[in-house]
Amino acid sequence: MTNAFFHSEHAGRVVVRWFAVAAFSAFSAGCGRPAAVSDGVAERVVIGADTVVVCDLNKIRDTIDLPLSELTAEKLRIVKLETRPEAFFKPSKTFVSENYIGVVGYEPASFKLFDGNGKFLNDIGTQGRGPNEYRNIYWAQIDEGSGRVFILPWQSDRILVFGLDGSSLPSIPLPCRSPKGIFRANPDSTVSVSVLPFENAGIESFVWNQDMQGNVVARIDAAPFRIKADFGNEMASENATRFEPVLMYSDGHRPDSLRYYDPQANRLVPVFAVRHLAERKPIYPKYAETGDYFWASFSQTMEQTGAHSFTSSAPVFFLVDKNDLTGAYFKLKLDELADIAVWPGHLQDGYFLWNVPAITLKKSLRGILDAGYDADPQAVEKIRRLDAELDDEDNNVVIYARLK
Repeated sequence: MTNAFFHSEHAGRVVVRWFAVAAFSAFSAGCGRPAAVSDGVAERVVIGADTVVVCDLNKIRDTIDLPLSELTAEKLRIVKLETRPEAFFKPSKTFVSENYIGVVGYEPASFKLFDGNGKFLNDIGTQGRGPNEYRNIYWAQIDEGSGRVFILPWQSDRILVFGLDGSSLPSIPLPCRSPKGIFRANPDSTVSVSVLPFENAGIESFVWNQDMQGNVVARIDAAPFRIKADFGNEMASENATRFEPVLMYSDGHRPDSLRYYDPQANRLVPVFAVRHLAERKPIYPKYAETGDYFWASFSQTMEQTGAHSFTSSAPVFFLVDKNDLTGAYFKLKLDELADIAVWPGHLQDGYFLWNVPAITLKKSLRGILDAGYDADPQAVEKIRRLDAELDDEDNNVVIYARLK
């Protein structure tokens, strides 16, 4: 029998648990909650000091349209990025804070900083091989409180640090070279870091806490998490308040679970796992949480085209309600914009965000207007105004909102 798998840390010891679960729960639709959901898809399992919500994927039957407003704590912010030559980019990742938007571009690599109104401010750092330069960017963080931007390049042994004006500041040395890594600069002047724990790469820790000078304060051993060196694997951490390193494997032999790093106790605290996921031979399984929900996604290999290449299915998304343990597959809809369908994977730093080319957004808006949508007059008026303000040649539009 295939069961949920996760790692946790107790007093410096790695505890690897396999467990079977029998799901139970009773669904009662609350005000504003999706009604067409499957009952009894998860249960709470107590493991030592931890309580883990474990989803039985085989028990999810229903698919719902999920309004984004169910997940967000505010109205959508719709920001047209300034249209001028030096502000254009080919986006790969987007990072936001309360008053800034940072876009990681490629070809060439860049980090472009905009204010909350879309005005282009400056490039952060430059592409190159010299000091404080980068070839590619894997992770970043805009820290308004300290007036700094942190950037972790691929294959780097340090986190680069810049002022919001683009000025170079002293970098943060890491104890090892990071093939791909994620981090969180903390208010107490420490940094939590996690990297892909490749075999034979001199990586001793999967996750650790360190100071700005590179001194490791606490660490979780990499041994239980080691993987063969394959840059097809990815990492993510999408929570705004907790550092939750998720390994997104490019094969289905070991789907990860969701847990957060507690630097004070120096342990990984498991919170969510999925039973029967490995049977689907998933690629890039991903987990997140926001407000009342845990949610997850995975794709499946459709055709193997080489040793490290394949075609895959579109991601499948599902969620579990933390309170009543019901769940469903879901499609995310921007209900403020007449239920435009959007990929649910746009989560970063506690925000939903969608960095979309103006021409693509205009096609979606025009399609709604041409179809004669009239169910929500306020949404129609917002769409008409936005459509009139946009030109096909404009820079991208960033649509985002803070998650619950």
